Amino acid sequence: MWAVALNTFRGFHKKNKARKGAGPAFRGYFDENIEHILSELKKIRTADQLHSLENKICGEIRPRLSNIKTKQLLPYNKIRKPVDLYIEHLVVMAEEIDAATRRRLVPILFVPLDSQIFKEAFRPEELAKHSLGKDATYKDVSLESDYLSLQCILRQKAKVHSYTYSVPFHPIYFDLLWNNRYKSSGGNLFETSLKSANTMRKTKNSAPCGIR
Repeated sequence: MWAVALNTFRGFHKKNKARKGAGPAFRGYFDENIEHILSELKKIRTADQLHSLENKICGEIRPRLSNIKTKQLLPYNKIRKPVDLYIEHLVVMAEEIDAATRRRLVPILFVPLDSQIFKEAFRPEELAKHSLGKDATYKDVSLESDYLSLQCILRQKAKVHSYTYSVPFHPIYFDLLWNNRYKSSGGNLFETSLKSANTMRKTKNSAPCGIR
């Protein structure tokens, strides 16, 4: 199973449909650089450091997307959402990440922003302040400043949850709202995503949607 499924990569429209698209570009980058990325993750101590690392990754992936229409790549979150998903899955599931490093990184992970997170984790007025409507998708977060502001809102909400329920609640936990994964009996991100997708497919009698 993949950390990022075809659903997301279909949003990257090709210049030449006969050539490879975004999926191979992202997967190729992470396959080739996985050891370096894991090494860098182990050095991370703050959210700012993680943000800088992810921005660097986005910048290195961008040239590989030469077959994607230029306009498609202008919104900041277009490339950042898949990178957030890859980093999330590496931190919480990679065997190379030890327990102590995982405990340090999970609280500072960035939430992959897309339509379901917008609907489930934000109020309409919070989205409106960032020029996002009720049908906004991940491509609609155009500016890095808006991306960071939305992440800040989620961090504040997480603090409120932690205080209200007297248990640690980290921002990345909001990602379990995607496809109601928190209701799934799966034991890890791959299992919860797959079971949630299968439930949605049966409910809507739609084609398989895979994972995010």
